[in-house]
Amino acid sequence: MNQGLTEGLFPDGSQVLPMTYKQKSYQLIKDAILYRRFQTGIIYSQDELCAQLGISRTPVREALLELQKEGYVSILRGRGIEIVPITRKQAKDIIEMRRIIELAGSELAAERATPLHVSRLYASLETMKQKISFNDDRLLYQHDRKFHNQIFEASGNSKLLETMEDLRDLFLRIETLKAFQREEGRLEIVNEHWKVYEAIANHDPGLARRSMLEHLDQTYARTVWPVLDMLPE
Repeated sequence: MNQGLTEGLFPDGSQVLPMTYKQKSYQLIKDAILYRRFQTGIIYSQDELCAQLGISRTPVREALLELQKEGYVSILRGRGIEIVPITRKQAKDIIEMRRIIELAGSELAAERATPLHVSRLYASLETMKQKISFNDDRLLYQHDRKFHNQIFEASGNSKLLETMEDLRDLFLRIETLKAFQREEGRLEIVNEHWKVYEAIANHDPGLARRSMLEHLDQTYARTVWPVLDMLPE
């Protein structure tokens, strides 16, 4: 015979909190990895991580287990954690994969973009132009990423967008943000984005592909090729 849940079994939503703390731990630790506040070759204490995050061991450990499964960290029993480095081969694979997906996404966006998609892309470009003078490379990177995400939203392919989100996380581990540290570099990026935007707005898939390819080639020259040879084999 089925019985109703005992009243007060989950008082104040207490069963939800550990998952909330796990998600918070996951995001904070992953963010520190992506933006290189964590360094490879160093063993970090889990207890120190908990202390800095202000979060207890269980949700932090659960977050670390998830990050280990995704290939970001390695948990060393009784010692702590270390960041798993990106190899040169992995970096080249990521670069190649991003090129394939971005070109496909820009073509599809040019074919399928609605007026709403076009207006959102335009608004993103205007916002980025307004922030060119800001000395905040991380903020500008986030606006750059938003513009690219909106291209995939315009493509109408949710799987491409989902794949690209994961790929951009990995890409951030191998690129520098130096292009966003110079006002000239920021202007170059906005101008390249503008060419992609115009091709999509004019529903020209071929031009969208060529403009995206030009942008990616410039991106790699600015932020990837200078550091690729420094990665481990």
